[in-house]
Amino acid sequence: MMRGLRTAVATVAVATLAACGSTAAPAPRAVDGVPGRLSADAEGLTAPTSGPSGDGSAGPPAGLAPGSTHPPDSSSGGSTATGRFGAGSGSSGAGSSGGGAPGGSRGTSSGAVRHGVGVTAKEIFIGIGYTTDAEQANRALGVEVSQGDTKANAEAIIADINERGGVAGRKLVPVFHAYEAQSAQTGAQQDQAACSRYTEDNKVFAVMGDGYSDTLRACLLKAGVLQVVGGQLYAAERETFDANPQMFNLGAPMQDRWFKALTPALVRLGYFGGWDTAAGAPAPGKANVGVLAFDQPMWTKPVPRVLLPALAAAGHPVAPDNVVYIHAPESNAEIGAAAAEIQNAVLRFQQNRVTHVVLLDTTGGLTLLFASAARNQQYYPRYGVGTTSGLQALYDLGALTDREVNGAAGVGWDPYIDLPTADSERFANAKSRSCMELLKRRTGQEYGSTNEASIALSQCDELYTTVDAVRGIVGSIDLRSAKASLESLGSFQLASVPRVSFSRAKHDGPAEFSDLVWDTPCTCVKYVGPRRAFPQLD
Repeated sequence: MMRGLRTAVATVAVATLAACGSTAAPAPRAVDGVPGRLSADAEGLTAPTSGPSGDGSAGPPAGLAPGSTHPPDSSSGGSTATGRFGAGSGSSGAGSSGGGAPGGSRGTSSGAVRHGVGVTAKEIFIGIGYTTDAEQANRALGVEVSQGDTKANAEAIIADINERGGVAGRKLVPVFHAYEAQSAQTGAQQDQAACSRYTEDNKVFAVMGDGYSDTLRACLLKAGVLQVVGGQLYAAERETFDANPQMFNLGAPMQDRWFKALTPALVRLGYFGGWDTAAGAPAPGKANVGVLAFDQPMWTKPVPRVLLPALAAAGHPVAPDNVVYIHAPESNAEIGAAAAEIQNAVLRFQQNRVTHVVLLDTTGGLTLLFASAARNQQYYPRYGVGTTSGLQALYDLGALTDREVNGAAGVGWDPYIDLPTADSERFANAKSRSCMELLKRRTGQEYGSTNEASIALSQCDELYTTVDAVRGIVGSIDLRSAKASLESLGSFQLASVPRVSFSRAKHDGPAEFSDLVWDTPCTCVKYVGPRRAFPQLD
C-alpha cells in the first residue's frame, strides 16, 4: 500500500482516496506560538504530506537548548541489549566503506574505535525524503492542502544542531531524496530509488521516516541503517517490528497494541447498544458488528489474532462475511478500484443488517470513502474508530456530517489529530513551542494549517530523538549501539505525542491513549476519562 511520507490526517494513497470538492482550510489560530487545530467551522482536508513519515524525540524540554533533549549521560548507550528484538540486533558495519569515504565507516588502527556505516571522523550522514509535488497532487484531486516546505524544515533543524556543536563532535549531513506524488511509478519503485541513493550513491547512518511501501524498510534492514519513523498515524504489526529491529516508530502504536485496546474501550463507552442505521441513532436491539480493513499483513494478521477474539469475548462475535478487507492501492491508478470495493462493502454490510462498523483506517481515507458511499445509500451505522480515522479533521472540512459520525467511539493517541483546537491546545508543551519558534525563525514559515504544523513537529521529533540516541552512545557509533541507546531512553515526551516509551521489547512509541467519542452537542471529538496505558502484548 502506498503510504504518505509524512502524514497528519491524510489518506490511503499519495494524496487522498477521494475528497473532490473540498475547499482550502483557513489557518487555525495559534496559541503560545503553536498553530492550533482546524476549528469546527474550518473547511479543507489535512491531506498527506511530504517526505518519509518521520518522528523522533522532539525539541528541547524546559531548560535545555534545541538539540539537547536528554542529558548526555541519561542513556546507557552501547550495551548489547537483549529482548524480543534480539541481542544487539543489526549489523554495525553492513554496507560500510572504510577509510573515511563519504558516509562510510571510519576504520582506525588497532585498538581504536571503529564506527559504523554513515559515520566518519567529522560527519554523520542522515537520509531524508521529501515530496516535490504533494500540493499539486492534492489539488488534482480537489483538495487544497499545504504541507509546508519540509526540506527547508529539515535543513533548519540540522543547521541548529550543527551550530550548537553537532553530535559527538560531528556535523550532521543530510542526504535528501525527492519523491513525486504524481509519479507513474509504484511506491515500491520510488522507495527502491530512495534506498539506492541512501545506501549505494551515499552511505547514511540513519533514515528519517518511512516510504511509500515496504521496500524501503527491507532495503534499510539489509544495509544496516537505522530507521526512525514518525509523523504517521499508524504503525506495522508485530511480525514486521520483530523482523525489523532497525526500525523505531514514535508516532503510532503497533497495530496489535491498539487493536487490543479498542474493544475494552468500546465496552466502557457503551458502544454496543442497539442502533438504527436509517436514522443514525440509538434504537432497541443488539449490535451486529462488521469490520473493514485493508488486505495487507498489518491488518490481516492482527485482526483475526487480536480484534476478532476480543469482540467475541465481549459478546459481539463478527460473522466471517462481515469481515471485509479492501485492496490497498499501490499507486494512484488503483485508487478507483479501491473505492469501488468500499462501495461494495457498504452494500454487503447493509444487506447483512450490520449496525456497527469498526473502521481500521490508515489516515482518514477509508473512513472518508466508506462514509460517503454509505451516505449515498442512506445507511448510517455506528462507527468504531481510532486516531487513524481523523474524524475531527474530516468533519471540519465538511466531508462528514454530524449524522454520519453520531455515536462514533474508539481510542485516540494523538490529541493534535483527534481533538478540536480548544481541547488539543492543552497538550502543547515546551518542545512543541521550541520547535515552532525555531522553524519560524529560520525558515520564515508561519505553519498556518494543522497539516503543516503537525508535519513540522514530527520533523523536530525524529531528528532530535536521533541526536539524543547518538549522544547517549559510549564507544562505537553504529546501528547496534544506536538501537541500544534508543531503547534506553525509556519514557519521554515528544513535540507531537504526549508520552512515548521505548524498551528492548517495544519499538512503537505511544505509551498512552484516551477513550474518545463523538459529541453531538459540540460537534466534536472528546476524550473521556483518564489517559490509559496501551496494553502489553502476550
